[in-house]
Amino acid sequence: SRFHRCASGVQPQCAAERQLGKGSEKIKPSRLSGFRKAVIFPISTESEVVPMKLRWLNQPFTVAKTAELPAFPAGGELVCLARTNEEISLVCETRFCPPDCQSREDGWRAFCIEGVLDFSLVGILSRISSSLSEAGIPIFAVSTFNTDYVLIQEKFMDAARISLEQTGFAFNDDCP
Repeated sequence: SRFHRCASGVQPQCAAERQLGKGSEKIKPSRLSGFRKAVIFPISTESEVVPMKLRWLNQPFTVAKTAELPAFPAGGELVCLARTNEEISLVCETRFCPPDCQSREDGWRAFCIEGVLDFSLVGILSRISSSLSEAGIPIFAVSTFNTDYVLIQEKFMDAARISLEQTGFAFNDDCP
């Protein structure tokens, strides 16, 4: 891949950027219509290409559906509460899940992409989900302002790690 320097560091240059001016100008999304967006992966430094780091969260998680907004779980490394017109969903560490859920599925493990992801980055979650999909591993994804979290069923942890490492991601050594 060709790489170029931009405001958020050194990133691969996509074909659309090469056609529009070598990535030195800010390209508005509307100017990219008709072009396939680049997958910004891996991250490059001046001397080497560095794989994007993933980090396992240490506790088991539950994905639940509740009838009413629950009291927000008091602890945990990740808590996600989503409400739509049709449902209220909760993702939290299993030990903090309210007992009165309509439905719940335990046995999930989570990993996150380390660091803060710029909103201009594209294709990272797609690359993760594609890799896991090809390995037959279902996911539940949660995005926050800073980064993305991916939950997989515990029985798929080893296969997920192998699949993602073969795709070019690197896990830290803190595997639960």
